[in-house]
Amino acid sequence: MARGDSLGMPSKCGTAFLRCRTRLGAMLPMFTARAVEFIRRRAPGQKRAGVPFFLYLPLTAPHSPVVPNKEFEGMSGIGAYGDLVCEIDDLAGKIRSALAENGLLENTIFVFASDNGPEFQTADDEGAFERARRTALVVIQRRRLLEPSP
Repeated sequence: MARGDSLGMPSKCGTAFLRCRTRLGAMLPMFTARAVEFIRRRAPGQKRAGVPFFLYLPLTAPHSPVVPNKEFEGMSGIGAYGDLVCEIDDLAGKIRSALAENGLLENTIFVFASDNGPEFQTADDEGAFERARRTALVVIQRRRLLEPSP
């Protein structure tokens, strides 16, 4: 497989969805593993310890095509889209756990945000076509990181 970018993903997936399914399914676990490794390199005792960082992880999911990995199929009980949301929840949990396990959670602002819905409506996007009327945002801050200005 030719490397198309720095993440090792091919630059073109091809036209047949079935040929691409394996690569699409590999994306979220790969993004998670790379984010967790990035966090581990900043843990106390590591070379990059104490260096402030910004980890931006824009996900390809839950946009179409909806391709939950096998371990998440059937998990939600409401179909493939719900299963993919369960997988995204697991990904966020692994990143939060990596922060905690590496002693970084207390000194980190964790932001999880959604976008404004699909670019076009498909059968997989039931109820999601709202044009940003409701956009999810979760911010976790364990302690005050900056003192307020006088």
